[in-house]
Amino acid sequence: MVPTGCGQTLKAKESKQFLIDKLGFPSGVRDEFAFCNHWIEAPEGKKIEIKINSISHGYAHDGCILGGVEIKTSEDQTRTGYRFCSPNDRNTVLVSASNRVPIITFNRSGQHQIILEYKIVS
Repeated sequence: MVPTGCGQTLKAKESKQFLIDKLGFPSGVRDEFAFCNHWIEAPEGKKIEIKINSISHGYAHDGCILGGVEIKTSEDQTRTGYRFCSPNDRNTVLVSASNRVPIITFNRSGQHQIILEYKIVS
């Protein structure tokens, strides 16, 4: 079950699908982050490929201190996932170790948009 708040559970298919996430505030930098928690799921025994299609400009700072996306494709999903916040991360591809991928978007400065492409792979 997805943690409470913003987000959804998505069912991956063998054809590509898109997660379009818009998150943030009208203006300014805040002390606290806004978060969205998404889960992408596939049938047991299948893996999921995630490709970054785009990330808004203005968030490319070391540590992604203003906002970005965390993608948890490792076997141990209790650990911090891979974090991305730069438009230069476009076309990065990750493949999950299991049939579930938690995706956390976070932002504390203005509004950003992140577009991810996902599909089932063997």
